[in-house]
Amino acid sequence: MEEIFKDIPGYEGLYQVSNLGNVKSLSRLRWNGYNFVKTKEKILKAGINGAGYYYVNLMYNNVKANYRIHQLVGIVFLNHTPNGYGFVIDHINNDKLDNRVGNLQIITHRENCHKRPTNSTSKYIGVHYVKNRNKWRAVITINGKKISLGSFINEEDANLPYQNKLKEIS
Repeated sequence: MEEIFKDIPGYEGLYQVSNLGNVKSLSRLRWNGYNFVKTKEKILKAGINGAGYYYVNLMYNNVKANYRIHQLVGIVFLNHTPNGYGFVIDHINNDKLDNRVGNLQIITHRENCHKRPTNSTSKYIGVHYVKNRNKWRAVITINGKKISLGSFINEEDANLPYQNKLKEIS
């Protein structure tokens, strides 16, 4: 696949993001406090944040801002407008480090919460096993807040309150 770079909105002429998930700083003149220095174009080194996503820091007017790379790719290539818990950028293959545009999609926050984690202890979404209590626990996230729906002896019983709450809020 050919790598295509496009300007990042708000950082035009300064930074670009590619369809493969790379972010680069463009060549430009920068004031170092004494004179102007020409900087070379370069691919930025991404860090990994506490949630496991690649991120980069972008500077504009001496203000540094931190961005998750998948969000930049979504904004530029999928025309996504970040809006909190409305629509989010999702990794189709659940690999948080795979920021290729072909692996990203725009879905609702609720749909994103319903994706089954690959490391889940349960076959049901919103249900997990609490080893030290020897019980199954049901939890749902609403507007970013986790709400406990109780602990249960078996997995199927824990799934029922989750499904009922889901119907209630839909």
